[in-house]
Amino acid sequence: MLRPALVKAVVSTLDNHPHISRDDFIVTEYTNKSNEPCLGIKYRYVEDFYFNFHVPLRRSSARELTEAYWFNCSIRPGVESVEETLLAEGRDGLTSEIKAWLKRIYEDIISAPAMRELKEHAAAIEQITEKLRVLPDEPLSREDIEALAKGLDALKTELTEEIKKESEDKQQLKRRVDELGKDIEFLKKTLESLSKRQWGELFATRVQRWKQHFSHQLKAGARVFQLLLPDDGSEPIDVKTDKVRPQATKSKT
Repeated sequence: MLRPALVKAVVSTLDNHPHISRDDFIVTEYTNKSNEPCLGIKYRYVEDFYFNFHVPLRRSSARELTEAYWFNCSIRPGVESVEETLLAEGRDGLTSEIKAWLKRIYEDIISAPAMRELKEHAAAIEQITEKLRVLPDEPLSREDIEALAKGLDALKTELTEEIKKESEDKQQLKRRVDELGKDIEFLKKTLESLSKRQWGELFATRVQRWKQHFSHQLKAGARVFQLLLPDDGSEPIDVKTDKVRPQATKSKT
């Protein structure tokens, strides 16, 4: 059994965070296979978040400069990786590790929406690039380059107009227009250096980035995609939903 004073120190530490409290945790005392007393702390809302430690049956060797208990801990999330093990020196070291663990829990919870958005963003790009893999690894023709350059100019005009409508701050307006202009110029410069498939995938990643900042469907962007795809009756790309939109079938007369 653990001393009540140690359990109290641990539970008090769980209250030592501005947004997290002891009520958010399930604390369980148990013994391991070596019959050492253990304490398990589990975050009530995310079972993968835990801090477990056991107390050794004896203190460190007398050959050490100071005798101390070294608590064997397994924690999730860890300092850098998802799961880690560590040794905490004495009760002060243990409570210090728990405080750091609470901070990481808070950081991971706050970061979760951004991680989901990143995964969704990557999935959307992959969905479009999968469609573009039918494109050949060959240079764009002169006609393709001219048509795509015009399409990019139309796209820049469309997005610039939306920026002007949405941005009241002149500095923010200039910054966003400059960023868009740099993207468009980069895309135009790479028309002659990348293959049709490579350029299509590059363009897809830029479209997904722009979509995070613009409210309406990028119609001009969809037209650029269609300039790339072969005119074989295949389904067009819908850059609003990130999915392939079924093409209307013509009724036979």
